[in-house]
Amino acid sequence: MNAEIPVLGTSVNEIKFKLELLAQIEESISKQAMEKQALLDSILTEEQKQKIKDIQEEFNPIEKEQETRKQKLESEIIMDVGQLGESVTTDKIQAVYVDGRIKVDTKALMLIAKEHPEIRQTISQGDPYVTIRRIATKKST
Repeated sequence: MNAEIPVLGTSVNEIKFKLELLAQIEESISKQAMEKQALLDSILTEEQKQKIKDIQEEFNPIEKEQETRKQKLESEIIMDVGQLGESVTTDKIQAVYVDGRIKVDTKALMLIAKEHPEIRQTISQGDPYVTIRRIATKKST
């Protein structure tokens, strides 16, 4: 019943090494972006920096208002599609309706299946999949 992802000769330690390497690459990209911004900031005059700040301040309320409208509309769409019970697609965006997952006590079901083998015909398991998640680290102060 439990499908496993094939190992194909890769050990847990090798995967951990690759994950650490991925984290180092991501950190390097972030560090380079900060260094790039610092260099850009170093060539700007105080007057230019102030103009950039003024432009950002001018657009901040507009951006916040747009984000609020966007979030409100997304919430409405989620509610509407949930009530409709099916996905809705346009040329540029879609709202995907996904049925709630059915949770089953697998151990209890397998015990029942011993008495009723026909139940096994209705049981299937999907393929396993992998997602990579970033772990938030606490910065020491």
